[in-house]
Amino acid sequence: MIDDRVWIVKGHHPTNPQNGGSMVFESDKVLCVVRNPLDVVVSFGTMLNTMSHSAELKFNFAKDYPQWWDWWLRFVV
Repeated sequence: MIDDRVWIVKGHHPTNPQNGGSMVFESDKVLCVVRNPLDVVVSFGTMLNTMSHSAELKFNFAKDYPQWWDWWLRFVV
């Protein structure tokens, strides 16, 4: 439920606006914070390979797995 008690709503737009899970609501103000896309590519790759938002890998994708890294960059971009 989103009503006048809600001050902040975090989202991942425009990841997949067709996913049907987004709630429609009105707002008076919008603050959009955007991460550096180069950071997002590494972070997203880490999350998908570890299924964790906080895990740290002991290797470097680009150096240790260049073939996968090349595929991943093309897939994400």
